[in-house]
Amino acid sequence: MKKLTAVLLVLCMLLPLAANAEVWATLFQPIATRTGPGTKYTEPGGFLSRGDQVLVRTKVWDAVNEIWWVQVEFTPPRGNTFFGRDKIRVYTGAWRMDVDLSRVPEEYPLQNCTVICDADAFTGPYYNGFEYWPDTIYAGTYATLYEVEDGFAHIECWNDFRGSMWRGWVRLETLSCASSYSYHGYYGAADDTPYYSGGYRPAQTNPPSTYYGDTQGFPVGRICTIIASSAHARSGPGTQYDTAAYVYDGERYEILECKEGNTGKDWYKIYVGKEYRTYAWISSGLCSVE
Repeated sequence: MKKLTAVLLVLCMLLPLAANAEVWATLFQPIATRTGPGTKYTEPGGFLSRGDQVLVRTKVWDAVNEIWWVQVEFTPPRGNTFFGRDKIRVYTGAWRMDVDLSRVPEEYPLQNCTVICDADAFTGPYYNGFEYWPDTIYAGTYATLYEVEDGFAHIECWNDFRGSMWRGWVRLETLSCASSYSYHGYYGAADDTPYYSGGYRPAQTNPPSTYYGDTQGFPVGRICTIIASSAHARSGPGTQYDTAAYVYDGERYEILECKEGNTGKDWYKIYVGKEYRTYAWISSGLCSVE
């Protein structure tokens, strides 16, 4: 009896560890993705639909817009992208899925570094079945390191190829900080990986730890498409605000916030990249929402 009690006690102690090992989530809406946790990062594509599942790896709190972003892993459908059947890791809004974020580790940077030689970019640690991005990260680029796994490094930097901020994976040995992490030479696997600075520390703003369905409310988190030939994106939600940027027919943006303007119409907060790199507001009458 004592042995049985001891075994049950050990199993109970292991259950939380097993629960935290992998967190899967089911999508409540078609997925829109970014290479990093925010609309300032490049947009790889949509890939998945309502009802599909993703592996949720990490979370990032966006204090500006008061929303969670999550890093997810999945295999795109065959023929949907140039990736074929290889897995990718990208970011999307947590409001798109049914996920208990209290089980997902929060990201924190490991250190700053420099790319010391031109580096190929990958959608994840290459030897775990991930494919190339069509990018080159050039020598001299300053970067922030977030993860090290199987001899590859997850970094954030300015991507000259895309002309925007970007997160992706490069070989660890292409970084100035490689000596801080043990690995077996060229294309080699790291000895003590993954190195990851994430933990279960709550954010200072005490944001919600669980999303069940679209708790942000329509249309936040959706993608809007500009339907005017050209339009003013303003510094605030109304025509009384100055023009912050110009947007054009066919351009797509993720809606970060929604407010009623001075004329009773809804205004959507978006991030306008290109040469502007700023947050701005557009009238709901100038766009269609997916």
